[in-house]
Amino acid sequence: MAFDPPYSLLPFPDGQRLAMVYRSQLLIWNVTSGVALHNISHAAIESVAIAPCGDVIATCSDVRAAAWDTQTGAQVLVPVRMQNYQGDVVRSCFVAVSWGTV
Repeated sequence: MAFDPPYSLLPFPDGQRLAMVYRSQLLIWNVTSGVALHNISHAAIESVAIAPCGDVIATCSDVRAAAWDTQTGAQVLVPVRMQNYQGDVVRSCFVAVSWGTV
């Protein structure tokens, strides 16, 4: 049985958590305890961004962008469907997360 490595590993600003993207799953791990804190499903995740405060994480596929509360795993931005303006919606979502406005 072959092991597929994660698509992305992204450390949180606090240094205590790690985001791991694997196919359509976003896993948030506590790096000290090794415990998975959240397992978030989002179709075919291609990109991830973490807000500088670490409270929000955004996920994006080729057709949908969403944002999640990293403490609870709850959605804080309803998935946005993208059709003809994919790049603009994706950039807007990631800029909002980067600025901490989501």
